[in-house]
Amino acid sequence: MTVQFKPYRKKRISHIIKGILSLLYAGSIVHLVRYGHLSLYVESRLLIPVKLAAIGLILIAGAQLWIALTIHRPAALICECCADDAGQAGEGQSRFLLYGLLLLPLLFGYVLPDSPGAGDVHDHERHAIPFSTHEDKD
Repeated sequence: MTVQFKPYRKKRISHIIKGILSLLYAGSIVHLVRYGHLSLYVESRLLIPVKLAAIGLILIAGAQLWIALTIHRPAALICECCADDAGQAGEGQSRFLLYGLLLLPLLFGYVLPDSPGAGDVHDHERHAIPFSTHEDKD
């Protein structure tokens, strides 16, 4: 059984999801700034623009949530049977997939450790590869 939403409800839900995603991304940046781990992910000269981007994401999230609250039900529909478009049959699945792909980096950010030596990824001394395997002959 599939749930059929009216067009204004679809728009409202879409704006709410966009607002929540924007808040989650801004929250992850604020979390990294608060604990001093942002420099592990971003080059030092880009720290200020990333912090400003977090402020922008908070503003965008507020705008999306405001739009979701102010979407009103239309006064009159032409007819209930014609309210759904036949061309939008797969739109729900594609939006679900898109929002899932946007959530994936957030999940990685919260699940994986954010210290430089936690996964032995940055341990360059142990995995040093020589530039040349033969000696120079002068």
